[in-house]
Amino acid sequence: MKKRTVTGILVGGLMAAVVPIVAAAQTEGEITLTYSENMTCDSGQGSAMALPACEMSEDGTVLDLTFVNPQTRSGAFDGHSVLYGWLEGNLAEGTFEAGGTTFFSGEVEGCGSGTVYFDWVASGVLDESGALIWETNTLTSVPGGTLPVTATTVELGANDAVQNDDGSFTMISPVTYSCDAAVLGQSSAPVTVVVPGTDQWTDTGIDLKIDDTVSIEADGEVTPSAGGVPLHGPDGVPDGRGQQYNLEGLEEANHNSLIGRIGEDGAPFQVGSQLQSKADTDGRLFLGVNDVGVANNAGEFTATVTVNP
Repeated sequence: MKKRTVTGILVGGLMAAVVPIVAAAQTEGEITLTYSENMTCDSGQGSAMALPACEMSEDGTVLDLTFVNPQTRSGAFDGHSVLYGWLEGNLAEGTFEAGGTTFFSGEVEGCGSGTVYFDWVASGVLDESGALIWETNTLTSVPGGTLPVTATTVELGANDAVQNDDGSFTMISPVTYSCDAAVLGQSSAPVTVVVPGTDQWTDTGIDLKIDDTVSIEADGEVTPSAGGVPLHGPDGVPDGRGQQYNLEGLEEANHNSLIGRIGEDGAPFQVGSQLQSKADTDGRLFLGVNDVGVANNAGEFTATVTVNP
């Protein structure tokens, strides 16, 4: 194990153990976190980039560092995160304070996939060699993410992180977390998605869980043959015209109507101008056009999607 000095900055892996601050159902697990140190100011670390100098007080006793540390994690929290942080070291007193924001994107087991923002506050002392010894190290979830997780991280395992051959660091920490039941019971904010008539499928960016209630309202106009067939709305071409060009599984639906699927390989289903339905599987929601040959289409649909978990 290699200790890091204040100029080498050990700050990357600080979002490792999450403790809920609400009395919801709790889950205990484990997180393996690997992170890299990425200074955004020059303290003599020999960066190949032209970084601005880190700030030092006139008497040379207080050093201010900034960093953006990429992180990957597996276990109960599975995904990627980035720590945008600062650290102020008081060399005369042998102490330091740190803070910033962590952005997590991925899956929290039992809570779903999405994003979580955390405020980070930490402090500690410098030993005789200048190594950082963490005494407090807390991340608290704040509004802004899409994942219904209420959590506070208290992680002093940074003192025992192991350096890997590539220079990154890894730590394993227990985690206790909870999904925010109040948030889970609310509808998501409506998401507006533009569905071009020339694209077979459009990624909505919305991840669904089984039994989520999905409401879609759509408008706009598309023609299945630019310059040859009149524009029509999301309900498609009426009277069965053009159905020979429909996607497999939707042969009887209106041609060129708005359709959907869950997951890259999910079965397509009719949406039209309005749909409310329960998701029958987990996965990403895609919207598209019921046409095997979209290249000669023109126009676009606009869909508003609301999800009630």
